[in-house]
Amino acid sequence: SLKKSDSKNNNKLYQSDFDRLLLETGNGSFERLKNQKNYRIGVNYMDTDFKKLIQEAKKIAYKKTLSEYAVCGQVGCALLTKKGNIYTGICIDANCALGNCAEYAAIAEMLKNSESEIDKIVAYSAKGKIYAPCGRCRELIRMINNLNLETKIMVDEDKIYKLKDLLPEMYITKNTMA
Repeated sequence: SLKKSDSKNNNKLYQSDFDRLLLETGNGSFERLKNQKNYRIGVNYMDTDFKKLIQEAKKIAYKKTLSEYAVCGQVGCALLTKKGNIYTGICIDANCALGNCAEYAAIAEMLKNSESEIDKIVAYSAKGKIYAPCGRCRELIRMINNLNLETKIMVDEDKIYKLKDLLPEMYITKNTMA
């Protein structure tokens, strides 16, 4: 694979799968490539894992009316675990702020199968857009497994971040669950 070094700030650009699209800095966080004009990761360039996750989320992302008070499925989520399994979920929206995000449903499915470490995750709307997880979902991803700070999250068609970069000021409290 092709590898270039940027001697100015010692960053490396890797030409392989996921890494060829992102600039890895010395502290391990990822940033969009800034030095290329009109650069977009786009669906044609993203790694095969994210392509598969988007396909899985698209399959389930369509609005279903449950009653006059509730709908579901406007957003579908697919996640890939470190063990290589894919889990999916849909959102539920109801009056009075009841319901849950698609990420919560996918995470619950994963937890039912005794897994908690997420490698990659994406949420896709019935409107054809990729959505970033809300703050509540970001915190849940972090709280179920400390290693999930390294989870790669697609927040837009051309943006992928690690969870730790989306949670610069994490919620931290004493463990009241033990």
